[in-house]
Amino acid sequence: MSDEKIKNQNIDAASEPSKNYRLRRGVDKPFLTVIILLLCAGIIMVATASYVYAGAKYGDNLYYFNRQLIFMAIGVVVMLIVSRIPYEVIRKWTLPIFGVALVLMVLVFLIGSTSKGAQRWIQVGPVSIQPSEIMKFAVIILCADYIDRFYNQITLKGQPGSFVRIVLPVMLLAVSGAGLAGLGFFGKMLLAKLAGGEEATFEDGSENPYFGAISFLDSAGTILAILGLVLFAVAVYMAAKKRMASEAPDFFFGVLPFGILIVVVGVLLALQPHMSGLIIMTLIVIIMMTVGGCSGRYLAGGAAVGAGAILALLKLFPHSKGRLDVWHNPFDNLLNGGWQPAQSLYAIGNGGIWGVGMGQSMQKHLYLPEPMNDYIFAILCEEFGFIGAMAVILAFVFFVYRGIVIAFNAPDRFSSLVVLGIVCQVGLQALLNMMVVTNTIPSTGISLPFFSYGGSALVILLAEMGVVLSISRYTVHTK
Repeated sequence: MSDEKIKNQNIDAASEPSKNYRLRRGVDKPFLTVIILLLCAGIIMVATASYVYAGAKYGDNLYYFNRQLIFMAIGVVVMLIVSRIPYEVIRKWTLPIFGVALVLMVLVFLIGSTSKGAQRWIQVGPVSIQPSEIMKFAVIILCADYIDRFYNQITLKGQPGSFVRIVLPVMLLAVSGAGLAGLGFFGKMLLAKLAGGEEATFEDGSENPYFGAISFLDSAGTILAILGLVLFAVAVYMAAKKRMASEAPDFFFGVLPFGILIVVVGVLLALQPHMSGLIIMTLIVIIMMTVGGCSGRYLAGGAAVGAGAILALLKLFPHSKGRLDVWHNPFDNLLNGGWQPAQSLYAIGNGGIWGVGMGQSMQKHLYLPEPMNDYIFAILCEEFGFIGAMAVILAFVFFVYRGIVIAFNAPDRFSSLVVLGIVCQVGLQALLNMMVVTNTIPSTGISLPFFSYGGSALVILLAEMGVVLSISRYTVHTK
């Protein structure tokens, strides 16, 4: 497809008269109501779930409750302030927000703190900040801004045979170059993480199976990285020479930028390692690409490749591979990581239909480790039973439904995609957390939005709610 044709289509789209106008109004009350309900339920669960654990660890039964209450108050104030900021202002800060999130993700490896084999947090005084939470929002607004700006190009169809003639050769060369460059830059670090060290023999007398490869990359890593960058540069040159932008716009505009984004963010998340964050962000990007009009055939192929890559990483990293082994039968691996999922299942089973009553959970008496964090839903199931669990699930379902309504009535494509991305993030995170708690999927360290203890994460979440509420102030009326 020629550049002139693309230009003409853009001119036609720009000259088309607007059919809608925006009307200022109050925030969406049903959405605000469900946020308040989830917050109230969440703070109650933090209080009851952490009561025994906080007393044993700090001598103050309300330690976690008091901290979460403070952060909730701060978050609500932030949410109300952000809800008064026009979303167009937030859009202007898209690149700075993404830049800050990217810098923080890199700083994790330099000054970050490690917990349970993962390096994901930056300690700022008494507060731990998880940059990946900021990155989730940054990815959402970046994708929404890009799709809105290049929607016409994204939805164009490529010329017949453009995939075989142009896309496939460039992709193979680019992937090979990126793979070699990644191996050269990060291979030694990755293998050292896999092995648990760089030395030939460990303190327990066992040999390092990756020592030879680590030594090779130590000496040849720079050469591999340079070779990879050269191949990648050749791929870029070929893409420009073969006029990919005009002959295969569905790939050049609708797939390539998102692929680069996932790879850049994905590498940083995989090195932490933070597989749950990688899964959630990848799913969010795929959803936004789908709604944004990206080619279905590329999405299907990319989803298959991404799923394979994530499964490979889960099996590759000891931090994640061990969780896969435990998932198959936690009761046979109580001393090797199965204790927490086993106690979670005990709690759910003990709750029955109606639950044992608020504050009456047995598993929170130091049987379920840190019950106010990722497995807080198990305590909820024990104390409030199937009925209470279903009430929370329905609250999240209504949250997502009302968010989709707001997105559908949003004044423009950017705001609609932002709302959709945020509510999908919360909905996916809640779904995956509940699946982990019920041992439907392996444990991946996913928190339950509005419920799990975590001050900075709650503030960031409520700031996102403020963005949705800001957009909900606008409605669309057809002239």
